Amino acid sequence: MHRAAAVRQDPAATRKAILTLADADEPPLRFFLGTGPLDLMRRVYPARLAEWERWEAVSTGIAGG
Repeated sequence: MHRAAAVRQDPAATRKAILTLADADEPPLRFFLGTGPLDLMRRVYPARLAEWERWEAVSTGIAGG
């Protein structure tokens, strides 16, 4: 089990978050509950972005060859 998944969250906080999303004029396409997933993405995404940027010329057809 991933460390972030092992942390128990308050069910009342989850209910409040879901209702807030449901009432939002512009809800997000993606949403994390608790602190674990967002903390993980803060560590993981810089490396992902750097990799995608290294391959940008290939993905956009700009690369020579």
